[in-house]
Amino acid sequence: MPAIAPRSILVICMRRLGDVLLCTPLIASLRRAYPEARIDALVFAGTEAILEGNPDLDHCLTMPAGSRKLPFPWRRYDLAITTQANDRPHLIAFLAGRTRAGIVPGLIPRAERWKRWHCRYWHENDAERRHTVEQALKLADALGIPRHPDVVPPRGSAAPIINPSDGAYAVLHLAPMFSYKAWTTARWAELVEALWQRGLRVVISGGPAPSERALTDELLALLPNNGGPLLDVVGKLRLGDLANLLKG
Repeated sequence: MPAIAPRSILVICMRRLGDVLLCTPLIASLRRAYPEARIDALVFAGTEAILEGNPDLDHCLTMPAGSRKLPFPWRRYDLAITTQANDRPHLIAFLAGRTRAGIVPGLIPRAERWKRWHCRYWHENDAERRHTVEQALKLADALGIPRHPDVVPPRGSAAPIINPSDGAYAVLHLAPMFSYKAWTTARWAELVEALWQRGLRVVISGGPAPSERALTDELLALLPNNGGPLLDVVGKLRLGDLANLLKG
């Protein structure tokens, strides 16, 4: 643990929604170790919704994926932490923090040695064998602070979309980010009917993209008109509300 507790901390996670979510155990560990510190996160624009309502953060900063301009002054933070071994997050940590911690490449070629040099606290990247949460929590170990391993989902509105006391339900999310992960709508339709046969209500979730709406409409066209209960919430929920739905 740093000899003097940092008063301001920046956690850098410039990846996709899931990667940002899996950094929340590290952020929670930092909050419990340094309850008086200001803790900010820096993420790509468009992923900040996954941190909505996070009780361990003071502020979430965003950068467009192609931007080269920092959204804060030079060396603003006592401690800057990068959860990635890539060049850009390390450079931002170097510019942002008076002290740095980060994931560094496991096999250090000469051109990458500066990443280990500028970080006072570091852990070698081991993504092929170690889960993303475990990778991030290794930085808590390097800092000498206790781990808090629970993932913290975004927070939505207090009103439930479906009351679990009304019976069990299944949530189906049809559209993956990459096409190689996609399933056919015919198979989704078979699954919906199988869930109905088991007495479950079916909820179809998805984002606001026109392609996700079209995929859902294609599925609905395959289902029988006299099928079981179905709720279509595609494009209607914030991530925090979706988290509440899945929690039920």
